[in-house]
Amino acid sequence: TSLERLPVTTVERSARAEASRFLLELGSALHRYGAGSPQIERALGQTALAYGLRVHAFLLPTALFACFDDEEPPRTQLVRLEPGEVQLDRLLRTDELCRRI
Repeated sequence: TSLERLPVTTVERSARAEASRFLLELGSALHRYGAGSPQIERALGQTALAYGLRVHAFLLPTALFACFDDEEPPRTQLVRLEPGEVQLDRLLRTDELCRRI
């Protein structure tokens, strides 16, 4: 059987958009501070679940693709990333933020 999607209210749409923006910023920060692609993809997937979203992330050295497929129609966003250097202190603080969420 197929699951029917319930209509999304304006408030829900706004909350999803805000959560999506946060996830993209989180992925960008993790990349900037030196996290590896698998770590970023895993962190985004787990954090998205905490917000009731599903995201498939794909990282390249200078790009983050995020597909939010729990929306109708699915939406894919691209974020241009600048190469960064490892900043262990910031990476640890950002990783701790992910764990708290």
